[in-house]
Amino acid sequence: MHSLMNLINDHEALHKMAHDILALTCGKPDPAAGYEMLTTFGKRLEAHFLDDADFLYDDPTCTRPTSLDDAVRKVESAFAELKTRWRTYRTQWSADNIAQDWEGFAQDSAAIMHRILDRIAQENAVLYPLALQHSRIRLRAA
Repeated sequence: MHSLMNLINDHEALHKMAHDILALTCGKPDPAAGYEMLTTFGKRLEAHFLDDADFLYDDPTCTRPTSLDDAVRKVESAFAELKTRWRTYRTQWSADNIAQDWEGFAQDSAAIMHRILDRIAQENAVLYPLALQHSRIRLRAA
């Protein structure tokens, strides 16, 4: 079972990595660093999406939806485009494309990173407290 503390630590790491990418793209072009940071961030984010899927979605032992299930549906609806946008962004921004269009990479990175940070904020404020309340996660690691 996942713990709230580990999930928050993961969010803090993702938050820092997103801001590092944003800071890098505001400076002098460094395509190699941009691609490396994007790849590292992508692996961490995709692992995080999988971790969330372990506990956020419907509990098969419940006969009717809980407040967590309702909140998950609302957040998923609000961020329905994010996973598709993320896949498109990751596919588009290869090492060669970043080197050829640093400004475009910077603009796209700003848009997607801010959207990801918004999603993380919703998980922290809404979904994780409800997941804890509904015993789908623990407060601390076992």
